[in-house]
Amino acid sequence: MVIYSYQVGGSLPVDASTYVVRQADQGFYEALKAGEFCYVLNSRQMGKSSLRVQTMRRLQAEGIACGVIDITSIGSHDINPAEWYLGIVRRLTRSFRTKVKALKWWSEFEGLSPVQRLGEFIDEVLLAEIPQRIVIFIDEIDSILKLEFKDDFFALIRACYNQRAEKPEYRRLTFALLGVATPSDLIKDKNRTPFNIGKAIDLQGFRLQEVQPLAKGLEGKVDNSQEALREILNWTGGQPFLTQKLCQLVVDACGDTSNPQSQDIEGLVRAHIIENWESQDEPEHLKTIRDRILRNEQRAGRLLGLYQQILQQGKIAADQSSEQMELQLSGLVVEQQGKLGAYNPIYGAVFNQSWVEKTLADLRPYAEAIAAWLASECKDESRLLRGQTLLNAHVWAEGKSLSDHDYKFLAASEALEKREVERNLEAQKRANQILTEAQRKAQLALEEEKKASQRLREAKQKTEQTLRKGLIGLAGISVIATTTVIVTNTAVRDSVLDLNQQLEMYAKPAVVSIVAGCRGGLYYQPDDGTEAHFESDSYGRIFSGYFINPDGYIATSSPVTELSDQGAANECKDRLLDNLAQKLAKKLQKTPDYIKKNSNLLNSEFELVQYVILPNGYSLPFSIKLKAASSSTSITIIKIEVKNAPVLKLGDSKEVQFMDYVIALGYPVATDILDLSKKQIFAASATEGRVANPNKKLKDSSSVLQIDVLAEHVSSGGPILNDKGKVIGMIAFQDFDLNTAITFAIPTSTVRKFIRQAGATNEKGLTDQLYRQGLELFWRGNYEGAKDKFEEVKELFPQHSEVDLLIRKSDQKIAEWQKNSYILWLASIGVILTVTLSLLKGRNTLLATEM
Repeated sequence: MVIYSYQVGGSLPVDASTYVVRQADQGFYEALKAGEFCYVLNSRQMGKSSLRVQTMRRLQAEGIACGVIDITSIGSHDINPAEWYLGIVRRLTRSFRTKVKALKWWSEFEGLSPVQRLGEFIDEVLLAEIPQRIVIFIDEIDSILKLEFKDDFFALIRACYNQRAEKPEYRRLTFALLGVATPSDLIKDKNRTPFNIGKAIDLQGFRLQEVQPLAKGLEGKVDNSQEALREILNWTGGQPFLTQKLCQLVVDACGDTSNPQSQDIEGLVRAHIIENWESQDEPEHLKTIRDRILRNEQRAGRLLGLYQQILQQGKIAADQSSEQMELQLSGLVVEQQGKLGAYNPIYGAVFNQSWVEKTLADLRPYAEAIAAWLASECKDESRLLRGQTLLNAHVWAEGKSLSDHDYKFLAASEALEKREVERNLEAQKRANQILTEAQRKAQLALEEEKKASQRLREAKQKTEQTLRKGLIGLAGISVIATTTVIVTNTAVRDSVLDLNQQLEMYAKPAVVSIVAGCRGGLYYQPDDGTEAHFESDSYGRIFSGYFINPDGYIATSSPVTELSDQGAANECKDRLLDNLAQKLAKKLQKTPDYIKKNSNLLNSEFELVQYVILPNGYSLPFSIKLKAASSSTSITIIKIEVKNAPVLKLGDSKEVQFMDYVIALGYPVATDILDLSKKQIFAASATEGRVANPNKKLKDSSSVLQIDVLAEHVSSGGPILNDKGKVIGMIAFQDFDLNTAITFAIPTSTVRKFIRQAGATNEKGLTDQLYRQGLELFWRGNYEGAKDKFEEVKELFPQHSEVDLLIRKSDQKIAEWQKNSYILWLASIGVILTVTLSLLKGRNTLLATEM
């Protein structure tokens, strides 16, 4: 009696009784027989190798010479091109039994590159020695996809196809590629022609009319073998590995006689495949699918999010995006009639919603927060990320392809944080207004008190005067009173500023922001011929800097110059393209990869952006005068075309002591400033603190100052001022740890060397002298003198950020002074008349008494 056995895993022998002939068998055989290049690209354990064995047998029976190269037998780890290509040649010599000895022949062509030697072997050996038609099967091609030189190999195969037009003998040569990959994976280099030849063989799962060879093994084991086979296919979806395995489980459960357990196929599936699947997945199948999905951390979140949509909706529209293709190659899903769905109920039960959520939770640092937010139908804003947790999430998400839920969650978090920042700024603004108003009222009350005291003194003096002083004395007293009030009003200061505020006013006009990035437009033309779309955006980085010379020399950090390198410029262009594709994908409900596939970045629209933004919003392009060679030094001297710029003077960083008071200036808010047509107003932010360590050393022995000022990364390049308003360092970098941040600054002893090397000097100009004089006059209450100074500053440097506002304030104070003087003059006249009448009355009374 013949023992009927199912084979679970591995290639079936050429005479296997359980081999299932599918539609692909005939298509593969006929295409290769006709000389077509073919590729069978599908997920693992779909029967590709078994298909190759059966097709080779049929072709060889037709007199066609066949050879096979199993890439896994050559290896792809720690192997150089010469070793790998020699392995290919040796397997070809064995498969086709050529007359040449592989090693000897290989050494004779030592002057050629490895891929050229393989090409010579095909041309001079295979096609010369073998007169009949040749088919070379290359199995497990996914084993070489990570090799740096694999593009050359597949380009050689394409070249063999192209040779048919010139060399008739190449028409006898055909290749068949089998593996877990897509045609776009074979040649990745965008500068080379993609692998665009050959016929794709669609290897589908088993169908009921095709699996009769499997029914024979169930006969005598179950009541109705056809019904049992139908239920098996319902569970497996025709997946070859699972179908063979489930048939074997039925046979094992029954033994040699009919057993009721064998009729409960669902029970067998749940007990032996689904439940505790990780411990009984032998040979490995489900683990292979899991590992394929999770092998690339950058794409795992996107694949899981896509699969989660399929579970929630049942099926989604297939669009041939790279994510959908990758998910299909895992074997978890299959495309049918333009829809993408789970391959079978077994996969749906093992890789269910709970598994997806748990796996995403293991990947996401914000898993609990997004789960609660989604559970609230995206309404509970308390679950959104803020501050450092949002920054950490962006760091984690950098370079990854995430699910739509992730992008929606992060976008909502960013929007909430922006609103809260705006609310906080508005609240701070209101608080400042309230404080200013309170100070103003307090000042007015003080003035009223002074006036009242003065009036008391005047009244007392008047009662003590005698009639002998007469009207002349009265007029003198009134003039003195009026003059005293006016002088007192003029001497009152506009406000009492502390050291921090004074240093800010002095220094802010010299602090600038610097933009290095790019902007452009994306033209998208759908492949279905519908309306085209255009989307524009910008991408860039923001830094801080400060004027060191009136002629436009600026000191900043070295990362601003990164676009001067072509590689960095290309990276910026790629980031911009990604941003544009993301924006357009959300509008059109497509994937970003699909958008990029059907669009192009318009060269006419693309441009690099490298500008200095002055504090008043005025922008100018810069040139690089000197860039630090060491990343730890992180200093760059740039220049813009201006004259009479405000300047910060460098102090002596060697005199800095532990716990010295400092102020850090910079631009910590990453506003969208690449739209340079908008004249926005920018003002540097100031943060005060102390020197934590004046003698820190880096690994390369470079000196840095450690300060306890929280300066965000976009403040890089901003100045650190001492209590005299001089620069003692420049913000370089930070090290974040939970809710604390350590800020390091490059000392001025290092900055000064770079200034000299750039051919510049650190000196203040007339603008700074006049501006400081104007501030001192303004604070003393001499508004007319202050206004004159500020107007001179504006003539010298029209882009100055502060003088326009100070001129307006001076005008307001002058107008108030004139109004008060007029009122005092009228009051003085009234006092004179009143006292005169009183004196006359008193004189009359005295005369009457004397009489």
